[in-house]
Amino acid sequence: MFFLFRQKWDHFYSFVSESGFRFFFIFLVPSLILFA
Repeated sequence: MFFLFRQKWDHFYSFVSESGFRFFFIFLVPSLILFA
């Protein structure tokens, strides 16, 4: 179960890196922390 989740996370992370969405997450994560 954990291995499957980790495999999906690695695939998602590589997709994010290729798309350049990491810049979006850099702004999204701090905003979530601020509003939380």
